[in-house]
Amino acid sequence: STEYGWRGLNIRMAWLEIAVKNGDTSRLPELKDYAGPSFEFETRINAIKALQKLNYIDFDLAVNLVKAARHWNPKLSKPAIETLNSYYQQPENKSVIEKALKSEHTDKREAGITDNIK
Repeated sequence: STEYGWRGLNIRMAWLEIAVKNGDTSRLPELKDYAGPSFEFETRINAIKALQKLNYIDFDLAVNLVKAARHWNPKLSKPAIETLNSYYQQPENKSVIEKALKSEHTDKREAGITDNIK
């Protein structure tokens, strides 16, 4: 798709999410990049939500989530914290998140991660 949409690149995010969901993993790097600090908060939020729906996480995304969780803008930090917590509740993802926290010199509390989410 060559359509990007309005603020937050909503059309592009939906297209990338659908492409990845249908097996086109070559689109993951672009989607992950949109979750990074090179983009404004609305684009980052949309990318984070799309990746969470795909239940995708790797070290680079975990680092971007930690950076977003520490961002001054609660519109970005809140969904990043919620996403980190969601991933952290999955035992297979704990180690990648802990590695990202360590690489960013951030502890779990500072990133808003809790071990006991109800």
